[in-house]
Amino acid sequence: MTGCTETNMLDMSIFRGEQADLVQSSNAAADMLVQQARQNLGPVKLIHVEALSSLYPKNIRTHGGMGRNMPLSPADPAQVVPPARQPPFGAVISSQVAARLSQMGFNVSGPMAAPGTPTAMIGGYYARAHGRVLISLRLTDSRDGRILSSYDYSLPATSEIEDLMSTDPDSFRLFDF
Repeated sequence: MTGCTETNMLDMSIFRGEQADLVQSSNAAADMLVQQARQNLGPVKLIHVEALSSLYPKNIRTHGGMGRNMPLSPADPAQVVPPARQPPFGAVISSQVAARLSQMGFNVSGPMAAPGTPTAMIGGYYARAHGRVLISLRLTDSRDGRILSSYDYSLPATSEIEDLMSTDPDSFRLFDF
């Protein structure tokens, strides 16, 4: 019985071969947002990157069924987890997207910086669903609110990602041993 309990506590994604590289996936997301928006973006003075907001899992509204890559949208603001209860996952993803945009030569303000007068803004949502984390990003023109590009993707909910999605500070691990 003890062996079964210990097996259930293991990160089963290692047996399915699913791993999540947050930096690589964030870089790819930033690349896709910029690539899609290039013709509509025009001269960019500043892109402000907001921390992604967590949605309550039971309130997710998806478009096109329950696939791996689908846009998320809150049906109403009550679906968004309040700012004081937001886990660090959204800030980590947005910081990585901001770093990639900076590497590409954009002037970027991150989640903790005063936005100034941005030409464009990046924000989005994420939620857990069926052992995955669904992530939805939008690049919008801050002058008129027009969506210039969007990118939706999912990652396996590995133990590292679950740690980042927790609001319990005792669950954060520096070393996994």
